[in-house]
Amino acid sequence: MRTRVAAFLAAVMLAAPSVAGAQPWKDAYERGDVFRALDMLQPLVFEADTTAHVERELDPLAPLYLATYYVNGWRVRKDLVTACGLTMLARRAADMQARDPEPAKQAIEALDQRTCAVLSDQQRVDAMMVGGGCPNIGLAGQIVELEDGGWVEVLQRTFVVDRAGRRTEAEIALPCAQQVLPVRYRKLVPSSGSAGHPRELVQLFAWYSGMVKGERRRGLLWIVWEVVDGVMEPSAAEWVADEPGSAWPVHPVPDLVQFDFRFRRDGEVEYFVTNAAGERKRGELRRYADLVKAAGKAPR
Repeated sequence: MRTRVAAFLAAVMLAAPSVAGAQPWKDAYERGDVFRALDMLQPLVFEADTTAHVERELDPLAPLYLATYYVNGWRVRKDLVTACGLTMLARRAADMQARDPEPAKQAIEALDQRTCAVLSDQQRVDAMMVGGGCPNIGLAGQIVELEDGGWVEVLQRTFVVDRAGRRTEAEIALPCAQQVLPVRYRKLVPSSGSAGHPRELVQLFAWYSGMVKGERRRGLLWIVWEVVDGVMEPSAAEWVADEPGSAWPVHPVPDLVQFDFRFRRDGEVEYFVTNAAGERKRGELRRYADLVKAAGKAPR
């Protein structure tokens, strides 16, 4: 299963200094339990603060080894942008070590040539976001098929809408998340004779994790964009879960979380969200006229 790069890293590991001493993920990897190692590496790296203090304490081999999973697609989607971002993080951590980091730097250079060196300038900017504490793992690479044959492609920072051959882009205004779940598409159609307009929703679910009063907690944010005149516009957002634990390994949308939409007499749409605690909340999608106006001003 291991590639030459991973095998090289395994050899370097024995010689490289470890800031934090013995680490369970290393033991699991060396036993051949690479998926168990992955489950430990993801929270260790992706949920770490991106401060100089933390990077000084972070074993540079942790993000370096995690990068090899994304290079090879081992139980994660193959993703050279994420792998490059992790390589950048490993380089910063190695540079901050007080002890001789040379063995780790050799491995970093080898992986840099396999990842960052083959990316475009734009992809390298995206990789810097991953390595700088804004991973949004799972976001890029998704495709949403629209009912009329068009589609929406989700990139690291933008939506690309293709409708009848006309392509538009829109920034994904997503606060930095640890993990992004598969996007959901839903079309709302008003009843016959209603004053409302059909609404095309692209729903995104993002897990956030942090320390609250000494406890690791995760929260799930639901964000809705709408496809209007071939343009993506933000429409609604709600927190739908807040619970103890890490964002890793990947957690699906909790079973209790439910969404209902209803057209009002004035043609606008209201929604009802039941969160993971069983609480029900009412909200409204952005007014249709406001969405059309914003879409008309969007760059084409």
